[in-house]
Amino acid sequence: MKTLSLGLLVLVVVGCPLAVHADPGFSPRLYAGDELPCNYRRYPGGAELTRTIPDFQRRCYDQAVRRMQRAVGEDADLSEAEATVRALLELDPTSAYGWTGLARLYLRQEALDVAEVPLWKTVEVAERATHAKPELADALIALADAQLQLWCLPCAEEALKRAEALAPRDPGVMLMRATLLSAQGEKAAAEAQFLHALEDMTDAQERALARLALGEHLTRNGDLEGAQHAFEAAAKEDQALLVAQLRLASFLLFERGNGDAAIEAVERSRRARATFEASRLRSLATYLTWAVQCETAGRCDGIAQIAQRSTLTAEEAFITAAGHKPLAPLVLALSKTGTVHDVNARDGEGNTALMAAARVGNVELLTVLLRRGANVNAQNRHGARALTFAVLKSDLAAVGLLLAHRAEPNYADQDGTSPLALAILQRQAKIASLLSQRKADPHLEGRWTAADLLNIACANGDVDSVKLLVQAGVDPNAVGQDRAIPLISAVLSGSQATAAYLLERGADPERRLDGRTALDYARDAGDWALIRMLQARTKRSI
Repeated sequence: MKTLSLGLLVLVVVGCPLAVHADPGFSPRLYAGDELPCNYRRYPGGAELTRTIPDFQRRCYDQAVRRMQRAVGEDADLSEAEATVRALLELDPTSAYGWTGLARLYLRQEALDVAEVPLWKTVEVAERATHAKPELADALIALADAQLQLWCLPCAEEALKRAEALAPRDPGVMLMRATLLSAQGEKAAAEAQFLHALEDMTDAQERALARLALGEHLTRNGDLEGAQHAFEAAAKEDQALLVAQLRLASFLLFERGNGDAAIEAVERSRRARATFEASRLRSLATYLTWAVQCETAGRCDGIAQIAQRSTLTAEEAFITAAGHKPLAPLVLALSKTGTVHDVNARDGEGNTALMAAARVGNVELLTVLLRRGANVNAQNRHGARALTFAVLKSDLAAVGLLLAHRAEPNYADQDGTSPLALAILQRQAKIASLLSQRKADPHLEGRWTAADLLNIACANGDVDSVKLLVQAGVDPNAVGQDRAIPLISAVLSGSQATAAYLLERGADPERRLDGRTALDYARDAGDWALIRMLQARTKRSI
C-alpha cells in the first residue's frame, strides 16, 4: 500500500456529496442548495442550465476535490471526479477551476500510484491554472505541491509565496507551508504550522486530512508516538473517511510491526473492513505473524496455506515487506525458507525488493539482497532504480553501497530526472559529490539541463554543489530554461560564498535578468557584503 505522498494532502474544500440523477429533465431550482449535477453533459441542455445555478464552477470544483480526497488505494474511484473536471473544462476552457481541478486530479493519481501523466506534465497544467481566471490560491498550492514532488524546493517556495500573498489565512495555504517546512527539514516549525492550520478548520474531513499530514511529518522525523496519536485522532475526527482508517492500520503494521493492532484498527470500521486495502493489510499481518514464529520458535510450516488464502502472493509480500524496516523479518524468512526463489521478483509496478529496501534506507537488508544476487540496475516501469530511491531517501550509506556494487549513475527516470539532478534538487551535496566521483554526468539529457542544475544549486545557496558542477564543466554563466542566471540566483539566495566562487570562476556581473544585474538585486536586498563584492567587479559605482 502506498502511503500518502510527501506533498499536499489537503486543500480547503467547501462542497458536498455528488449526486447522480437518472432523470434527464432536471430543474435548476432543485439544485439551489449544495447538491449539484456537476457532470452536466449527461443531461439534454445541461450546459445552458448550469448558467442558472449560482457559482456553479466553484461549487463543482469543490465537490470534485472532496471526491478525490476520499479515494483510497486499490478501491479508489476517481471517475466521477474526473468527469466533473472534464465537464468544467469543456464548459469554460479559460476558467481556473477546470485547470486547477485537472492538476489536483493528476496529483491525487500520483499519490494513489495510478498516475497516467508524468509530474512535469502536472506542473504544466498547474502553471496554466495559475494564469487563468479567477486567481485561485488552490492553483498555486497545486503548483507548489507538484514542484515539491519533483524536489524543486525553490520552485515550490516561489509558488507558495504567491499563494500566501493571495490568501495568507487559507488553511490549505498554511498546510502547504507546513509540508514544505517538513521537506526542508524544519521539524519544529513544520509541526507548529500544522497545529496552527488546524486551529482555523471546522470541517471534519479537512481536520482529519490535516491530522494525516501531521502524522506523515512526524513519521518521517521518527516521532512514532506523536505520529500514532495524530493518525488515531484523524480516524476519530471523520470516521467515514476511509483513508484515515486505513492509514492508521497501515501505520500500525508498517511502522510499528504490529499486525494484530493493524487488523483491529481495520475491523473497527465496517466500510474499511470491506476494502481491498484492508484485505492486503490482513494478508501482510498474517505473513508477518508466520515470519516471527519462524524466526523465534523455528515453526516455519504452513506458509503454502497462508499464501493460498492470501490476497498477496509470497513474492508481493516479499517486495512490500522490504519497503518497511519493521517487516524485514518477513523478507528474510521468505528468502531463507525458499518460499521466494527469485530475489529479483517484481510487483505490478516493476519494483523489486532491492528498490523497496533502498526507498527506506535499509542498508542491512540491501546488503543481504545484493549478496543474494539482486540486480542493482533493475528499473521499474517509471524508470526508477534502487539508486533513485536511495537518493530520494537522502541516505548516503545506501547510495555508497549501491555504487560500490556497480550501480550506474547516468540514467534518467520517466520524469527526466537523474540521480545527480535529484541530489542537487534535494540540497544533498555529499550525495552529489559521491555520484560525481562515479562519473555522474550533469549534462545528461533529461528534464533538467546542466544550467538548470547550476541555477538551482545557486538558488539553494549550495556552494559545494555549485563547485562540483562548475568543476564538471558547467559554464558559470549558463542560463537556465527559465532564463535564470547563476550569479543572480546566488545573490537572490543571499549566499556570499556562492557568489564569490562564481565570480572567481568567471561569472559576468553585467549579465541581466529582466534588465537588471546582480548588483541591482543585491541593492534591493540591502545586502552590503554582496553589494561591495559585486561593486568591486563591476564598472558601475554605487
